[in-house]
Amino acid sequence: MKTPVIKAVRCAIYTRVSTDHGLDQEFNSLDAQYDAASAYIKSQAHAGWTLIRPRYDDGGYSGGSTDRPDLQRLLDDIRGHVCPPSVRSELIRTAVSRRTISRTRQKRKI
Repeated sequence: MKTPVIKAVRCAIYTRVSTDHGLDQEFNSLDAQYDAASAYIKSQAHAGWTLIRPRYDDGGYSGGSTDRPDLQRLLDDIRGHVCPPSVRSELIRTAVSRRTISRTRQKRKI
């Protein structure tokens, strides 16, 4: 019997919070989001999931706009094949409206 081949899935984590309140703390909302997502990725190691190291964190940026430095860096990295083209998250962390998500996908061709 053949052992099934597990395809590697490279995962990136993007975190965002709309306020900069508390970001100066040693452990803040961005860290909590990152830790939760990282733990989930680790729990999927059996399925070939691995975490790529760059962090994409936008603290103090509204989800109503895509003009966020690390979101733009993430999208650039996707286009440059630095990280996977399929990045999943709670979409509410990425954008407030589905229209913004749709426009971002069309605009960035991801």
